[in-house]
Amino acid sequence: MTDHKAKTSKVDRVDLDTLGFISELGWAPLPPWARYLVNVGLFVARMEADAPLARIGIALPSRHFASHLVAAGVVLGGYEREESRAPETYFKMLLDLPEGTAVSLRSGTVLKKGKIVGSRNHVEYGTQLGVQVEERSSGGQTSWLHAGLSNRVEVLPGDVTLPKHQKGLKIAAASGLVEEVVRPLDAARFTENAEELCVVVARRTPFVDEASTLMLAARSAGAISAGAITELLRIQGDAKDGGFRTVVTPVSAKSPPKNLIDLGPTTVIFEGPVSYLRWRHGFEQAHWIVLLDRTEPRFAEAAAQLDADFIERRTDELSLPPATSEIAGLELMAHREPRGR
Repeated sequence: MTDHKAKTSKVDRVDLDTLGFISELGWAPLPPWARYLVNVGLFVARMEADAPLARIGIALPSRHFASHLVAAGVVLGGYEREESRAPETYFKMLLDLPEGTAVSLRSGTVLKKGKIVGSRNHVEYGTQLGVQVEERSSGGQTSWLHAGLSNRVEVLPGDVTLPKHQKGLKIAAASGLVEEVVRPLDAARFTENAEELCVVVARRTPFVDEASTLMLAARSAGAISAGAITELLRIQGDAKDGGFRTVVTPVSAKSPPKNLIDLGPTTVIFEGPVSYLRWRHGFEQAHWIVLLDRTEPRFAEAAAQLDADFIERRTDELSLPPATSEIAGLELMAHREPRGR
C-alpha cells in the first residue's frame, strides 16, 4: 500500500472556544464531556503521520452522540493537516500513486471525478500530473497539473467510471458554522473530499440520522452561526453538495471494503463493542478510538479484549488530554502500538 499522507509544515489550529450550542439563555459553550470527546479526536488527528499507532478505549455511561463528537475532532484535525501540507510533498505522493487511482479534481467552482493517468515533463512547468476526467472514446479529456496546483486533487476511495462528457458538481460554499469553527484556517476547501478520511464503524442509518439532529453553534465577534454536526462531518453518501470527510461503514458488513483499506484511513472510530470485536483486524494500520457503552450486552467482552491488546501489543502508554472532574463516569485506556505489525 502506498503511504499517501503528506508531511506538513507549521499548523494553524481550530479554536474550540468558539464552539458551543444554543441554550435558553443564548449561546453556551460545549459541556465538558462533549468538549473532551472532540479534543480526543483532535489529539489523534494531530499526531505525526509516522507516529506509533494510537489505541484508545473510552467507556461511557452512555455513548449517545459520542462517536459524532469524536469524529468531528478527527475531521477538524485532518483539515488542519491538509491546509498546512507542503505542495511539493503532496505532489510527490500523488505522482507515486498507481495509474487508474480514483481522484476528484477541482476546476474553479466545479468538482469532477477522474483518474490518475501518469505524469509528463513540460518545458516550462516541469513535471506534471495527468488527471483524466472523460472517457477515452470521447477524447479522454485530461488535465495536466504542476506541483503548485496539486491541492486541486484529492484521492477517492474505490473506483470511478468516467463519463463521455462531464460537467461536474458545483462546489458548495462552506456553511457559516464551518467557517467559524475552522478559523483561522481557510474554509474554502472544506467541502471537497478529504485527504485523510475519518472512518466510523457503526450502524449507518442511526448515525446519519443523529448527525442531522445534533445542533451546534459557533460564536465569533458577537455573531452566532448554528448548524447540525453533519455539516462538520460531511458523511459520504449524505453530503450531497460536495465532497466528503467521513465514511460510515456498517457494523453488519461481512468485511471492510478493500478499496477503503487500501487508501489507509488515518483514524477509525469503533462505535460500540460489536464494531470493535468484529472489525478491529480490518484497520490494523490506522489509529483506533473505541467507544463503549457500559449498558451494552458485549461490553465486558470488548473491555477484556482491550485489556488483552494493552498487555500484548503496547509499545508504551499514550498520554491523552486530561479529563476534568466534571466528566462523571468516563474511563480511559490508551497505549501506542508500532506500525507495520
